[in-house]
This record gives sequence, structure tokens and C-alpha cells, in this order.
Amino acid sequence: MLFEIYGESMGFLDIFGKKEESKPAGIPFKLETRFRPIRLKALGESKTELLIDLQNMGGEDVLVSLVVKLPDKIGFDTIGLYRAKEIRIGQMGNGEGKNLNIEIFGSSKTTAGNYEVEITAFSHYRDYGHVLNSVKKKVTLRVV
Repeated sequence: MLFEIYGESMGFLDIFGKKEESKPAGIPFKLETRFRPIRLKALGESKTELLIDLQNMGGEDVLVSLVVKLPDKIGFDTIGLYRAKEIRIGQMGNGEGKNLNIEIFGSSKTTAGNYEVEITAFSHYRDYGHVLNSVKKKVTLRVV
């Protein structure tokens, strides 16, 4: 939405003195995941590893963090108390890759079915409080 003020074309936010920031084009990360073993055992204590391969495709060095969220009945500990995990990876160069292994546990209250695991990779500027861009991926973990 553009306005014409004194012969000068302005965007809507320019009226309030806020400038639009340029966003980096393209996908900032390549995010590949897999489970080892590929499923959990229902109604018993079992564990699997979520293997994450993360590669910086943004074209410049960035500060990176990763957030993994789990649904109810599975967790990052044996009783399923912790269901969200933030991993601060640090500075990643252009094209640099990181491999992460995250343990996921099932318990006696884990019923059979499909569980959706949400993984979000963030690129930051200045510090971890300022998000520049992100990539989100949802994967399904089977429990039999």
C-alpha cells in the first residue's frame, strides 16, 4: 500500500518512521531428520534417537539455535516431564553443517500411535533474542 505525500511515494510504515528490512532470499537451512531405531515400544520404557543434520544455506555466517517440541506421552527424559528442548548451536558459517543426536523416551503411559515431533531451526542476529529467519519441520514418530 503506497501513499503519495508531497510528490514522494511512501509505504504505509514509512509514515510512522519505520523502515522495511530486507529479508534474505531463499531457504536459510537444509534440515534432514531420521530416527534410530525408527519407532518406540508402546506401554513400556523405550528410547530412540532423533538424528538431525542441519546445514546453513543462507549465504552468510549466522547465529543458530534449534527448538524441538514433543507431544504428550513422550519426552526427553524417562518419565516424559520435559517435552521442549532448545539447543543453542552457535555461529555457523555459510555451507557449514552440524549433526545433532537427541534422545526421545517412551514410558508406561505411551500408547500406540503416531506422534508429531516439531523441529524449528532459527537464525539470529546480534544475540539469541533477535530472530532473523526460521525453518520448521514436522516429523512423525511411530509407537507400536
